[in-house]
Amino acid sequence: MNGPTFLQKKEVEEGKKAGLRPDQIAVYSRPGLNFKQMKVLREAMADGLSTADAAMIGHPWISAETMKELIAEMKSGKKITVPKKKRQWRNWLLPVMAFLSVTAAAVFLILEQPPSVPVLSLKAREIRIPCGMPFEPGQYVQTVPTEGFELILPDSFVCRKPETRLVMYELKGKNCSVRKIMRVEAVDDSAPVITLARDRTELLKAAKFSCHAFVMAATDNVDGDITGRVSCSDVLADTESQKVIYTVKDRAGNTAEAFLTVHYADYGSDTTEQKEEDDNQEEVQRESGKKNREPEVMRALPDVPSPSEPVWNQQESLNETEEEYEEVVYTETVVQEQPAGDGSTLVEHHISSSS
Repeated sequence: MNGPTFLQKKEVEEGKKAGLRPDQIAVYSRPGLNFKQMKVLREAMADGLSTADAAMIGHPWISAETMKELIAEMKSGKKITVPKKKRQWRNWLLPVMAFLSVTAAAVFLILEQPPSVPVLSLKAREIRIPCGMPFEPGQYVQTVPTEGFELILPDSFVCRKPETRLVMYELKGKNCSVRKIMRVEAVDDSAPVITLARDRTELLKAAKFSCHAFVMAATDNVDGDITGRVSCSDVLADTESQKVIYTVKDRAGNTAEAFLTVHYADYGSDTTEQKEEDDNQEEVQRESGKKNREPEVMRALPDVPSPSEPVWNQQESLNETEEEYEEVVYTETVVQEQPAGDGSTLVEHHISSSS
């Protein structure tokens, strides 16, 4: 038997707070009274109702509303008639009737049941198939008794996008039939494909690079053409060779990657170019120095005998020169300088003599 409920305990505590005696509390907290009946009796005794009158009407079969009416009649001085306890035959009649109904239904089902119950077995109650793959219902039936029964399969179909369908299998006989439901979930688990124009290219460092220029197409078996979703970077690192990563994602979250190797054909040539530029500057400076240099004045000197000739011949030659010729002094004057193609300078001379 269950103990008092929270509300019933609360009514007892309220009675103690109101100053009711233990015998009064025992009257309105007797077993079988609910908290509403207890509240009516508690409030009535706190308002002056005697313990004997409260005990006279404090029965479980008298409702709280009826108790209020009886208490009001008592206060007005009327003589009351306490209702008697009704027979409880209805309390057991309903369960007996329910039991008889269930028994009759069970007997009817047993008598009407066919001698052999069909069995329909499926390989699975739930399956997952890729999008685009046809659903063939016959391949999921495991065991079926065929004698006297007809197997009715669901229609085959193809899901072009992720979705869930419920299909029904039925084993139908003359007197009975069995049905089974299968849950078919079409999923997109195939990654897309990125196609590049090439997987390797060579560039000059001064050239502008565009990664999307190498994308030919990006396709997915469900979303179709997703070329516009391809992402890549136009920023290249300062290395001779590097890989540019291309990525794309379909609506189901499947991702694909592709790689383009970029090679700088002129990587490392900055040092050589700088050296050539420095050499050119030095050459220009040398040419400029030659132009600023003043030309030298060349003087004609008399012929000097070769050391291989005898001394007397040399002296004789000098004597003859003094006798037959006058002393002549030649002067050379520079008229114009012109730079030559090989880096030298051409000088135009004018020679004059004086005796």
